[in-house]
Amino acid sequence: MQKIVFLTAIALLGISLGFIAKAERMQPGQLAPNWMLYSAESKPTLLHDITDQQKTVVMLFWATWCGQCNHLLHELQSLADAYNRDAATQQVGFSEGNETRPAINAKAINQSAATNTSPVTFYILNIWEERDAQAYLAEKGITLPVLVKAESVADRYGIEGVPGLVVVQPDRRIGLYHTVGKPVNQLMAQLKHILPTVEHSPSSTQE
Repeated sequence: MQKIVFLTAIALLGISLGFIAKAERMQPGQLAPNWMLYSAESKPTLLHDITDQQKTVVMLFWATWCGQCNHLLHELQSLADAYNRDAATQQVGFSEGNETRPAINAKAINQSAATNTSPVTFYILNIWEERDAQAYLAEKGITLPVLVKAESVADRYGIEGVPGLVVVQPDRRIGLYHTVGKPVNQLMAQLKHILPTVEHSPSSTQE
């Protein structure tokens, strides 16, 4: 009998510690925990290195088996492309008469994305995955930077399911926090409201 009571007490203690260890949902205004993750090419990425460059960071926690994630991936891709076009517009121009007008092409957009001149940086953090995330993204035409095996970051941020969307402002504080339950169109409207204005509004891409 004493053995049963002892084992029950140990089990309850373990459950209690589990609840203590699990991070709670974060709130806008909180300082965002720093993290370091690796890309599929083993390139390290440090959150505070990006915010120190006065950039806003948009993080999508996702998995290939999540249907709503697929929709969000395309929406974020369109938004990132719009920021890259806008950044390229500000960098590249040509003269026509007495006016200077932007001359934008695919090369300029790709160069802007590669040099990360946009005020917003997008990362898609793959979690709870069994498939090849890179192959999935290639099939869907998604070129957003992907960070793999991001479960530890999801735990620190209290992400309870996918999709999870977190925005970190240049001051390292949470600007938007969402974990499951909101329609994609509402979530994207809320996201665009808090991000810097982009001149070239992206068109919505459906699943």
